Amino acid sequence: MIIRKSEEKDIESILSLFNMARKYFKDNNINQWQGPYPDRIDIIEDIKVGISYVVETDEVVGTFVLSF
Repeated sequence: MIIRKSEEKDIESILSLFNMARKYFKDNNINQWQGPYPDRIDIIEDIKVGISYVVETDEVVGTFVLSF
């Protein structure tokens, strides 16, 4: 497993993870991420300012933002 800063090439993988999370939350009656946030623009901005990270095995399996 590798944790590294996200790059533009990771945007689709991150969006896919967010969509899986939205579905999980909705299926489990959790009212989080049921609107447009976070979206592609948020991911791009987080990458630009250097606070977005991905977790990789053979593919991107996780993502997070670390902001102080």
